[in-house]
Amino acid sequence: MLLATVGDDAVKVFEAFTYIEGESAERFDDVIRKFKEYCTPVRNVVYERFLFWQDAQSAGESIDQYVTRQRHLAKPCNFMEEDNMIRDHVVYTCLDARLKERLLRETDLTLAKATTICRAAEAAREQIKTLSSTDNCPVQATSTSNIYALQHPGKPKHRHNQFSRATNND
Repeated sequence: MLLATVGDDAVKVFEAFTYIEGESAERFDDVIRKFKEYCTPVRNVVYERFLFWQDAQSAGESIDQYVTRQRHLAKPCNFMEEDNMIRDHVVYTCLDARLKERLLRETDLTLAKATTICRAAEAAREQIKTLSSTDNCPVQATSTSNIYALQHPGKPKHRHNQFSRATNND
């Protein structure tokens, strides 16, 4: 039944399978295992680790996006301490010298702590950009009439002296 639905290419693959003692082309589980073995690419751990260590954070990429990508790259590496490898890689590839120094100062740095520190640095960089922006420079008012003029453009402010009395000149 299976071979009737898989197509001609899969039938050719099936016909090329060899079976060891105890396996059979008649047993469904054996055939499925053979197809899985055939379709699953062989992974070279050394090469996978090369790809992991060559990866670096892209400009504009958040630490969360970077760590997520690192987690995907680390899976086929079979690291014994995956979080530590990712943490180390975050520190090694950090382009901000002050941030790298801050990370290296931590004696018990974990991936979670490194991520938190990097997030805070990202937020601070964005805040500094906003504070440094020329569009957001505050206007300095030197007197209350200047403040009134800024708050009510086009309306003259009439100053009333609270100590003077109006006089009737009838």
